[in-house]
Amino acid sequence: MDVLGDLVSRDHATGDDRLALRAPGAPPRSYSYREFGTTARKTGNFLRHLGVREGAVVGVTDDATPESLLSLFGVALLGGTVWFGPPAELDARALVAPVGRLRTTRCRRASSTSSTATPPTTRRWRTSSARSGARTRGSPTCRSTPSRPS
Repeated sequence: MDVLGDLVSRDHATGDDRLALRAPGAPPRSYSYREFGTTARKTGNFLRHLGVREGAVVGVTDDATPESLLSLFGVALLGGTVWFGPPAELDARALVAPVGRLRTTRCRRASSTSSTATPPTTRRWRTSSARSGARTRGSPTCRSTPSRPS
């Protein structure tokens, strides 16, 4: 491997079961190269559904979790830019953060991950400013304030 993109290349997706990532926690999680590449591509597809495209900005919390790393690779596969530890005001297409750390103020779409002992989940929601069923493509979707634990 010469570049980061090699980690998620299709070559690894076809059966490379060597350990690529080990994440401590309760329970500890590990990803083979095949699982890591597949999950990074799935993350990219989910973010594409939220409107992330080439040049889009995605805010990701700077937690040392597999979700943060998978989000980085998912956004990179789409040609977007990742802002780790986003500032209080970030005009981003999407935000990725643990459920307890994300407090949206004016956000049409956002994603969050659960950091509990159960497998991570992803949720999407809209504020009351967006009509149900309304499309939000083409406009910045989030101005958000990530909440920090005290």
